[in-house]
Amino acid sequence: FFASHSMCANMRFLRTLLLLCTWLQLPTAYLAAQPSPRIILESPARIVVTGLSADSPNRDGFQIFVAGSDIPIIGRCEIDGNNLVFVPRYPFRPGMEYMAKFPSEHLETMLTLPVSHAQTVTKVAALYPTADALPENLLKFYLHFTAPMSRGDSYRHVTLLDETNQPVELPFVEIGEELWDERQQRLTLLLDPGRIKQGLKPHNEVGPPLVAGNSYTLVIDQDWLDANRQPLGERFHKSFRVGPSDREQPDPTGWRIEAPAVETSDALVVHLGESLDHALLLSCLAVSDASGNEISGDPSAAENETIWRFVPHEFWQAGQFTLRIDTRLEDLAGNSIQRAFEVNETSADAAQQVPAQLEIPFEIY
Repeated sequence: FFASHSMCANMRFLRTLLLLCTWLQLPTAYLAAQPSPRIILESPARIVVTGLSADSPNRDGFQIFVAGSDIPIIGRCEIDGNNLVFVPRYPFRPGMEYMAKFPSEHLETMLTLPVSHAQTVTKVAALYPTADALPENLLKFYLHFTAPMSRGDSYRHVTLLDETNQPVELPFVEIGEELWDERQQRLTLLLDPGRIKQGLKPHNEVGPPLVAGNSYTLVIDQDWLDANRQPLGERFHKSFRVGPSDREQPDPTGWRIEAPAVETSDALVVHLGESLDHALLLSCLAVSDASGNEISGDPSAAENETIWRFVPHEFWQAGQFTLRIDTRLEDLAGNSIQRAFEVNETSADAAQQVPAQLEIPFEIY
């Protein structure tokens, strides 16, 4: 009886509400709950503005600032249904306060990414190049970490020691923004090109950061903080010796391809003949089939970056294939297939003749 009575009462209420909407000329859609727009900091690399209407004006007016700053953080806005997603160029730092503003939606709020108290300790995962003998005109080191790192004082935690354990003076170009990848887990350390290139004033007056015949140690301090403001798990160091400068461009005509067996997912192996730039190796080489379609798979480098390996996501089929090479690929000294790092007038003309892409055919049978 009581349930029946309650149902009748609810029906009378709904009829009354519908009549009221009709009398006021309001659309009955407003009877459904309309979610209010909200700004949510979901992760270090993602802010979402939810609850936007389909015809929300000026969706590109969203901005976010470090608290107390009037300079917007660089990033991109994307539309995901009725949501707006902001992806920063660099991840947000845990524990730091941010001010988000969306004038067209009359939204303004403070956001803070919580500090993670996970037990996992961040470490140096790898340092490239991996060889123990490096050229005198080495251009870059790549530091890889197991988790995102903090930014802003990286150079203070990296020291290059000579064979007497004395720090080499200003070996790196100290860039304010720092050269991090999007995940903030790989830092590029660029040795000073002005000291490397022959004929330039820094080279003549100060000398190169590395000297052939000498040994060096790159040291990473343990007190470098990760993105959760926790120090590295341990001190890292790599010792290496320095050989003569390399001023020759990589030459793919001397590469050797080991084709995998058909109906397997064995790796395609390319012997490069010398150590090449690790990061560029993973992005400048690709494999396509006879129709020109790119093969999906996972590239990697081995044997001190003298070998490129490619494992397909599906089994290899018999047929003709092509190894495609972006000629921006460089060796350890910054010499690309397209042009030498130290360009003179004669080599500049020659560099213009190298196409943007080279192709090496091979067969799987």
